[in-house]
Amino acid sequence: MKSRHARGVAFVLEDTPECFASYADLLESRGVARASGYSPTTVDRGTLAAAGIIATHYDIDTGSSISISGGPCNGGGLTLSADWKNRIDATASVCYVQHFDWDNYWVLLQTTTPPYYQLLWTRNQNKTNSLKYVSG
Repeated sequence: MKSRHARGVAFVLEDTPECFASYADLLESRGVARASGYSPTTVDRGTLAAAGIIATHYDIDTGSSISISGGPCNGGGLTLSADWKNRIDATASVCYVQHFDWDNYWVLLQTTTPPYYQLLWTRNQNKTNSLKYVSG
């Protein structure tokens, strides 16, 4: 995965990171036709679902993002890799996303709601260590 200061888009599929130069390249690799103006903050819920992406998380400071594939929104989640701990500032998802301060879903910071790009509250930015994807 790219380093903390690298600019790019990472896509996680079955624990194997795959990096792309742009968000449009990521979507195209998942079978979504290329369209001008696609960016992580403007893509809609239907496009995410068509690409098999349940969430995209953003590091605004570096311009990087990480997209998570899978489904359904049934409480599955992950502890972030060292490269992504304490970096997430915003999330867009087809699920409700619970952001936790510690590994293994300890200390709930905030729950973001679908389907729009949503900034975390300032006090919760750059604190997420684990995430859960739930239906509501």
